Amino acid sequence: QQNQNTTEPAEDNYPSAKHETPPLIAEPDQPLPAIRDTLFLVIFLGQLLITFSLFLTAIIYATGRVQTNPIDDSILSRLNIRIIILVILINALLACLFSGLFLSVLRRFPLLLLHFTIFLTIAINIILAVTLLGIKQYVIGVLLFIPIIFEILLYYHWRPHFEYALHLLKLVSSIALDFPALLWVSMAAFVPSIFTLIFCTLGILYGTLLPSPLNWFVGLYLIFSFYWTSQVIKNCVSTTGSAVFATWYYLSPDYPSYPSRYALRRSLTSALGSVALGSLLSGVVGFYESVIQAFVCEDQSCIHPFIRLGDSMSRYFNRYAYAQVGIYGKPYCDSARTSWHLFKRTGLKNPLNEDVLSPGLWMVCFLSGLITALVATVFAAGTDELTRNQETALILGSFLIGFMLCMPVTEVIDSGVVTIYLCLAQNPELFPIRSPTFYDIIVQHYGDISILSGRTV
Repeated sequence: QQNQNTTEPAEDNYPSAKHETPPLIAEPDQPLPAIRDTLFLVIFLGQLLITFSLFLTAIIYATGRVQTNPIDDSILSRLNIRIIILVILINALLACLFSGLFLSVLRRFPLLLLHFTIFLTIAINIILAVTLLGIKQYVIGVLLFIPIIFEILLYYHWRPHFEYALHLLKLVSSIALDFPALLWVSMAAFVPSIFTLIFCTLGILYGTLLPSPLNWFVGLYLIFSFYWTSQVIKNCVSTTGSAVFATWYYLSPDYPSYPSRYALRRSLTSALGSVALGSLLSGVVGFYESVIQAFVCEDQSCIHPFIRLGDSMSRYFNRYAYAQVGIYGKPYCDSARTSWHLFKRTGLKNPLNEDVLSPGLWMVCFLSGLITALVATVFAAGTDELTRNQETALILGSFLIGFMLCMPVTEVIDSGVVTIYLCLAQNPELFPIRSPTFYDIIVQHYGDISILSGRTV
């Protein structure tokens, strides 16, 4: 009994039940805290350096082969680099426009957005699958019918929770509009994302001319680098958003000057190592949890091993950790463990498990990926210059572009959802003051917050 208690994290890490403003929120003019998770910061910066080196190596080797052997010029031309880069840039621009449209619709028609996203995703998914079958991309075309079944099942699973999600979406979007600089931060994330995309794409294309198996290593490494770097960019937006939403929760209406600027500076300096560590696996773990929660059955024994696996992984890698990293400046693993135990202790797991807004934002990103993949498929169907393998790579790459570039924008809303739940679990006495309407809705759905949190409101 005594040994088990020693493994629990000390609850003194949290502010007390009496309102205590987190220092990083209350004192934005103070010097930045020490850099956390320094080792992973060094590893992340090192992999960026390796990515740039591989990019230069692939281009120098390819141009050197052409100069020494003119026959290789035809090989280089058959890569159709200009065509592929043009389609990728068009899709990147399309993803940016889609993200801007998402914010505009979110501001005016939040309920329509919830329904429209699901139905449009199903429709474009069907169109894309049929089009792929039409250009004889049978494997991808058949596989795309699988998400359609999941999307229909998810809609019927989410529909009873739409009213609650609508009120939560209205609250988060209204707070985000009070901090327009935060929305600009999410849009500015497109710049490093597109640069990363161009470097990795060119490196992969030119890397195909390297001798085997080096060409495979370069290709796989650059794909991994694109994924990790994109996740870091997205989660920097998340930690910035969490700090800004916590500013609303703890200090409204007496905000400090330029809260978004200070939050972004912390995310890019002292918290960058923690963000890099979490970005390696938290996205995969979060997606796994969403799937398990969506299809949980009444008799949980049928998926009990999967629930236990997700529970074990989420203890060390969960999306709530970024909120504590942004608000309190803690190392990533400490933030993940304390967040996990906090929600376990307070009983707020039920609202979190029934939250359909966060997985709905994943569907928005999936819709963005489908749209860009459809554009690439239509282009591939209208040209004879691409080989079958190039068509496949272009379609899959376009989907990844649309999905990854949309994530920083949706991450602003998701960070708001996470931060509100975290602050509610930590200091529930402030919630009826900040949002009495949504407080009444939570009480209506889940009971008194004082019972959920174990604190007095």
